[in-house]
Amino acid sequence: MALQGVKMKEGPTITSRPRSLFNLHELLVAVGFTLVNAGAHLVWSPITEYWQYVATTLMFVTLLTFWLTKEWRRLESFVTKFYCVAVIFDIFAEGLLQPFHHCTFDNVMCTGRLFLVFFVGWFILHPIEWWVAGRSIRAR
Repeated sequence: MALQGVKMKEGPTITSRPRSLFNLHELLVAVGFTLVNAGAHLVWSPITEYWQYVATTLMFVTLLTFWLTKEWRRLESFVTKFYCVAVIFDIFAEGLLQPFHHCTFDNVMCTGRLFLVFFVGWFILHPIEWWVAGRSIRAR
């Protein structure tokens, strides 16, 4: 939607079709979020004081929230955005509840399963989103 009297800069629009069927950037962002999640569990492993859990949890949540806000417009897939938000909530909940279920190996394995579910969902749903986006652009 252009304003009257203001010439809009030419360039790709937000609703443009993705360059390829599978977006490597989105996959790398998801892998990065997974690595930060696993790293958080490894950082929490030797901690004994609850305030340390809270402080490191807030640090990780702030870091990932900042990263997600920087990447939000570049992420094309709903699945990737949903996964990143889910990782932020997972780190927040895990960090605050860590003293009550302190088992690093199980938590890291859960992080791996969470990523595996994301990857399968992304692998199946991303082409469908890509196809739907292409059809909605052509319909206009």
